[in-house]
Amino acid sequence: MIAANIRDGLARVAPADKAYFDTRYADFERRLRERMAGWRKDAESMGLTGLKVVTYHRSWPYFADAFGLQVVNYVEPRPGVPPAPRHIQELTEQMKSEKIPLLIVEPYFDPKLPARVAQNSGAALVILPPSVGATPEAKDYFSLFDAQLAAIRKALAGRRTP
Repeated sequence: MIAANIRDGLARVAPADKAYFDTRYADFERRLRERMAGWRKDAESMGLTGLKVVTYHRSWPYFADAFGLQVVNYVEPRPGVPPAPRHIQELTEQMKSEKIPLLIVEPYFDPKLPARVAQNSGAALVILPPSVGATPEAKDYFSLFDAQLAAIRKALAGRRTP
């Protein structure tokens, strides 16, 4: 949708180049569909479909939807508001009782609290780049998903049951 909007906006400001923008968009869409099929297959092979996870806050709904993850709770339940100690204790207990194997955090958050929650619950902590350029591996839209799925694979390796 974003790429289509960019294509359409460019065509409005440079109508003489509309055919070029259409061609580039069609190529991008084709490559994205091919890669998405591969990423979904990779996610399925890792057992991500239906996998319960916790995230630092509500910033992964599209990613979770695309790959079948079930986000069941958040370290920071209200954006920008530090979690209460009671919430952290309840979250840790939930993760233990439901055997939630993965806690997802963005690289710009202080990892101390999520690392402690992961350690106390037995879950793996994974720091995922949320956007292109967030890490050296995430050079473009395609390598962003490659990097995210590779990080999850590494975090889950041998840790299916906390």
